[in-house]
Amino acid sequence: MNKIDNAIIKLYNISEEASKDTWINNIYPLFKLILTCFYIVMVSSVSKYQMDILISMGLYLVFLFVAGDISIKDCFVRLRIVLPLVCVMGIFNIVFDRNVLFYLGNLPVTTGMISFLSLLVKGIFTLLAVYLLVITTTIEKICTSLTHLYCPKIIVTLFLLIYRYIGLLMEETDRMLQAYRLRAPAQKGIKINVWGSFVGMLLLRTFDRAERVNESMSLRGFTGEFRNWEKFHASWKDWLYFLVFLGMIILFRYFHVFHLVGSQFLI
Repeated sequence: MNKIDNAIIKLYNISEEASKDTWINNIYPLFKLILTCFYIVMVSSVSKYQMDILISMGLYLVFLFVAGDISIKDCFVRLRIVLPLVCVMGIFNIVFDRNVLFYLGNLPVTTGMISFLSLLVKGIFTLLAVYLLVITTTIEKICTSLTHLYCPKIIVTLFLLIYRYIGLLMEETDRMLQAYRLRAPAQKGIKINVWGSFVGMLLLRTFDRAERVNESMSLRGFTGEFRNWEKFHASWKDWLYFLVFLGMIILFRYFHVFHLVGSQFLI
């Protein structure tokens, strides 16, 4: 199985997991979207030297992973391409911010190291929060929630179509690669002098596929925006979920949870 086939399967697996009939998947999608955005804002607002608060903010994600029976291993495997980019974001802090805070034996711990670790944790927590939203909520429910937040419908429609078209684009690329391999079975990869024509042909096939998709949607009454969004209603369980987790995020952000727990043990 090549990399594109593997990527297509993973994309469809994520859609299948988001469509599961579990309690966390059935939570009112608007509440999950609001909580995710609020959590990202709260994590981003933490000072770069407040590592204790950042670590306590991670308890919210741990609870969701455990309660939703979501594999942490699969999460990091799927995010392995993005995670190195998060590491690069603050690596220069170590070089330019050299004020020594304390020593671990003979190793000086600088403010640059702390700020780099803080940026790294913030980036990972943000990615995990978005992943938990996507893995427990279908794209249709997310788009419906965006319309409830009065997001412009044209933007929501483009977001949905781009998400849906990613799979089609990958399938078209896979077909072209299979055709190329059949014509050059002993060759590994694509020759560099064929890259231009390959990408150009993929672009033409993409335009052709997009026209056929547009014609099919037009024949079914599509006029530029989706009008038959699924209707969702919040139950008391959804409100309880929203208020409990909202309070949990605020508690972890504005109260030093570890300090409070530590003081209880000292007493």
